[in-house]
Amino acid sequence: MMQNEVTNTTECLVVDPSFDHGLEQTVLPGTGLRLVAPTRRDSYQNRLADAEGDVAEMYQVNARWRRGALDDLPDVEEQKSLRKWFLESGRVFDLSGEREGPMVSLDTLPASLGEALTVLARVGLQSGLLFAADVLVIVDEWVHLLPAGEEFLVRTRLFDDVRRRELVESVSVDVRHAFMGAPVFLAVVLAPQRLQVTHGPRGYRNALLETGMLVGNLGTIFAEHGLNITIAVDFVDTTVDRVLDQDGVERFVVALASITGSNSNGDQ
Repeated sequence: MMQNEVTNTTECLVVDPSFDHGLEQTVLPGTGLRLVAPTRRDSYQNRLADAEGDVAEMYQVNARWRRGALDDLPDVEEQKSLRKWFLESGRVFDLSGEREGPMVSLDTLPASLGEALTVLARVGLQSGLLFAADVLVIVDEWVHLLPAGEEFLVRTRLFDDVRRRELVESVSVDVRHAFMGAPVFLAVVLAPQRLQVTHGPRGYRNALLETGMLVGNLGTIFAEHGLNITIAVDFVDTTVDRVLDQDGVERFVVALASITGSNSNGDQ
């Protein structure tokens, strides 16, 4: 969990500030990424304390953002406003203090891969499907975040050979061969609390349904750009979450894809 100071640089006139805070704390920490939040307090730790350390209760804690007011959840317009705010201005990427910067333009990737990721980022914004889920791209020894609607990746951490091997071994043996030697991995990480903020307990179910639609679109998007993609949704244990720095409770990997194909540079 990120410890550096966070600042509030955006405002939402429709959505209750408590919802803003809840969502802002769910973005993926990483190099050059600041959370946009009204306070420095860590909402994850606050909720864990509220649950008295019982991780199994955290789902229920997530559903009680407005204590005692579950019957008065935001209406449809508020939900739309919250989703729009998060996708368009809920993250701030800061280049200050970075020699090379955390941004990696999609134009610098092999043509087919960059084009496919550009489409995914655009579709994810237009459909809203990159709201309850984050897309991580593992390429060139880095784990990157693909922000909705943007034309760049954001570096979040280095990804060494040990982690790569563990990631491959975490996939079900039925499809593991497709991940061996693949130059690019794509992980879909679910953050159900983003929907639980406005939908209460049913937000968990809705988040799974939305993520299913997102995963279902991956094959079409990458195939249209001449890339081979194998999607795994069955893992041998929780290693996949640990390797990708997810807690396995509030943020967890629901799908991992290997991407291969040919390109003019011959380096994909």
